[in-house]
Parts: sequence; structure tokens; C-alpha cells
Amino acid sequence: MYLLLHLCAACNGEVGVLPECLEAPGDPSLSGASSTPECPDGPGGGPDGKGWPPPPDFAFKGDIAPNPLISRGKSVLVSGGQAGFINNGVYRWQVWQGNWAAIHIGAGPSHILLEWSSGPNYNYTDTAGVPREYFLEVSSNATDWEERAHVTGNQVRTRTHLLNFGGMSWVRMRMPAGATASLDEIDVYDASGGSYDSWFFLGDSITAHAFDRSEAHGSFAEFVHERWPRFFPAMVDGGVGSDKTQHGLARLDSALAEHTAIQFWAVCLGTNNVGSNNDGYGLDTFRRELSAIVRRIQGDGGRIAVIPQIPFIGRWNKDAQRCEVTRPDTPKFNKVIDEVIAEEGALPGPDLYSYFATHCEQLPDGLHPNAEGYQAMNRLWAEAMAPIYNAYP
Repeated sequence: MYLLLHLCAACNGEVGVLPECLEAPGDPSLSGASSTPECPDGPGGGPDGKGWPPPPDFAFKGDIAPNPLISRGKSVLVSGGQAGFINNGVYRWQVWQGNWAAIHIGAGPSHILLEWSSGPNYNYTDTAGVPREYFLEVSSNATDWEERAHVTGNQVRTRTHLLNFGGMSWVRMRMPAGATASLDEIDVYDASGGSYDSWFFLGDSITAHAFDRSEAHGSFAEFVHERWPRFFPAMVDGGVGSDKTQHGLARLDSALAEHTAIQFWAVCLGTNNVGSNNDGYGLDTFRRELSAIVRRIQGDGGRIAVIPQIPFIGRWNKDAQRCEVTRPDTPKFNKVIDEVIAEEGALPGPDLYSYFATHCEQLPDGLHPNAEGYQAMNRLWAEAMAPIYNAYP
């Protein structure tokens, strides 16, 4: 089904040209001023749950249960700086700086999943202001602290930790004496029933931008929560600019070690594998590396790989009033993705190719979406995962 959609979208008797660009309906959550030309009116639908491309057709057979976000707005104690920045739900640009921060979660959870992020950084591997060494501690009274984790040599901008929290009320992140960190948020989830609703997005620059949870780009987690209020996914942005499948494979083991409690691993790679007019060169390498990534993710039986279609790459031709393909081999790579999903037992992600093939005005440089496009990606991801969240009774 997906291959047919892709080929029909990419070709209409003339390779490299889309005959028309379909306008998304007036979804207020995706509207906004844009300096790029608008598509002419057409019959297309947008990411509103009712239009196309349709969500993937798959039956989810894994485990899913909520691990609610429980830290937002709770009382915070800090060594200095703006305490409210720690857990106010504002990511990227409101940054707390200090030596330690403690959140009053309250009694109840037996286990918690804690995620911290250093917002000013762009790539997952950028380290400006991130804590290289830190301690995670818990307490029942904010006075007597018990160590639950001690990390040294950290090399990434965000980490997750599953912690025993039985009988405790407070959790604290502390750097060694004299050290400080720059954090935009510490999110804590109730993982008493497991950390099933947790996501890592392994990808490139498009991934790094799309899942940074800035207000302009929206949030996969927020869109899931909007549609399924009992859920609020833990989500980690693992994008690194210019990465191909070979780079994702090379850093996968370290990412798995940095996020041992994450269940869903979205593999958002392939855009940089598709060369301009390469006539399919590299397909075998792409298949081999993508398969290796999926096998490594799913090797222990507890993690699930989810693979979206590589987005359409092309530009809006104002004079001709149509979208024009600049990398016509993309459907060939997407066909490989379909085959790897079937062969390795992975799950399909959203059809980003079909969406951007009919919304190419949201690709101002012909490759990277604008804010409206990134927000659409987050909503498309949430809608495509309906079979997972609907599986929860």
C-alpha cells in the first residue's frame, strides 16, 4: 500500500515533478504566517486525524501502559538560579543554572523515570553546559539523601534514569562541589507500572529540530496527551545533524546504554543517505545498516523499533504552481524501509513522504521543514501511533 502511495505521489508520467500541491485544511494548531508560497486549493487533508496520508495499518502486539508525568509544577528547591525553570514545561530557551535542584514529587510511586535535558544544545551529542558528572538522589524529607545513580564522563545533552523511589518524596540532581549545569527541564514520570510509554528519536538534523519540544515545533508527547489524556510519553531527542544510517548505527550502543528504560526507538534516518540523482546508489548499504540498527534495538526483546518514511525532498515551483522533486530516488529508499519493517518485525511510523510531497511549501530550503512543518511532523507521529495507544484498555 505504501509503495503505491509513494510512487503515485512522486510520478505522474514525468519523473521529478508533482502535478499539484494539495493544501492542508484549516487546522488552527498548524496555522501561522509563512513567507513561502501557499499551495492552490485541492482535495488533500492535513495532520488532523481525518485527512490523508492515512496512519500505518498495523496491529500492536507489545506492552503499553501510562507512565504519567508527575513533576510538572511541583515545589522545587535549588542551589541558586530560577527554580521555576526546572519543571515548568518550557523547553530549550528557559535555562536554569546551578549545582543542584530537588523536586518534591510526593509519596506514592515505587519507581520513577527521570529525564533531564540541556536545552541550548542542538545535537544530541552537543555538550556545552551539560553536566559531565552528576548524582541522582532521593529523600523522604529533603534532608537525608540516598544515592540512586552516579554518572561520570557524560557526553550527551539529555539522559533518562529509572530509579527506585519506594517510601520517598523528593528527587535531587546534584553536580560535584564547584560544578554547575545548564538545564531547561527535569521531567519525572511515575514508572511504578513500568516505563512502557517512553521514546527515543534516533535521527539527523530534521529529527534534532522536530523533537526539541520548543513551542514553535510542538511536541509529540503533548499531542499524544491531547488525544489520549492518560498518557504523557517520555521522549528523548536523539538527532544529530548530517547523520546517515552508518552514523546512527555507530552511536546506537552508547544511546542504548544511556537510556536503558526506553521502550520505543524511532529510527528517523535516511534523508542523508539519499543522494541527489544517485539513481539508487547505496540502497544495499542502506538496507544492511538499517536492518542492523533494528536488530540491535530489538535484540533483547524489550525494545521496539519504529521507522517512518523518509520525507519528500523537493521545492515549490511558484511559476508552475507545483511541487518539484529534487531527490527522485527517495521512494526507492522508502521501499527498502517497508521491506525492513516486514523482515525485522519493526513498526511503521508516519508517512512523511506523502505529507511533504503535498505540503512542500513547508520546506523552505527544499529539505528542512519550517516551524509549521515540524509541528505537523509531531502531530503525524502522534496520529500514526494510534494503534499503540488504542491498545490500552
